[in-house]
Amino acid sequence: MIAGLRDFRPSIFGKANTFAQVSAIFFVLLLLIEPVRWVWIARITFLRATFIFTNCLCRTLRIPGAAPPAPSPPSLFHSNRRCADS
Repeated sequence: MIAGLRDFRPSIFGKANTFAQVSAIFFVLLLLIEPVRWVWIARITFLRATFIFTNCLCRTLRIPGAAPPAPSPPSLFHSNRRCADS
């Protein structure tokens, strides 16, 4: 047995999020072919729904009492220091 194994059963938020993602892709591509107002409204609606359902999923999957994630190490490529004047 693996210690700390969680049961990730499909939730209603996960199913709604998948539907919103597939619908958003469909309407984004349809807008390229048929640029009409109702397709634009559907695209915006499903993109926003994807954002909302993703946030609901993230809140649902958090483990109560778990330690917060460790901070990421500084990047070697992007420094917070300003370059000296050349």
